[in-house]
Amino acid sequence: MLIKKILQTTTVALLSLASLMVHAVEVSDAWIREAPPAAQMMGGFMTISNTSDKDEVLVGASSAIFMHIMLHRTVEKDGVSKMIHQDAVVIPAHSKVEFKPGDYHIMMPAPDKRLVVGDKVMVKLEFKSGKTVDVEYTVRKGMAMMHHGDGMKNMPKH
Repeated sequence: MLIKKILQTTTVALLSLASLMVHAVEVSDAWIREAPPAAQMMGGFMTISNTSDKDEVLVGASSAIFMHIMLHRTVEKDGVSKMIHQDAVVIPAHSKVEFKPGDYHIMMPAPDKRLVVGDKVMVKLEFKSGKTVDVEYTVRKGMAMMHHGDGMKNMPKH
């Protein structure tokens, strides 16, 4: 009887562990670009890896020090770059999505304090499945949000 109970308990534990592994999301290289002192908008970047057999869908993020956080993507059309709000970002099964300057990123408006290089910020990522992942971001120096295709090449010359 005792052996049967141990086997049942072990089976339940293994199934629970397998369930957690099926929805494995890992975040690496999470960082926020340092902004000038008066800036009211910051950009966050990271790589999200999905090691599960199902797509994961990032639908939001939050942090105690920002008013709110938005998902964005920079796209270039006709030589002009612009940011487009994203309601969701799909992280395909057995794949990864890189949030980087000039592509996907998170916009973080109105920080409640000035963030400088080396500061740490906790951000909660929210997925459609109900799963949340707490991520520690580090503030780093970085180039401006715009990249080479920022539309300046179409400006008239004087």
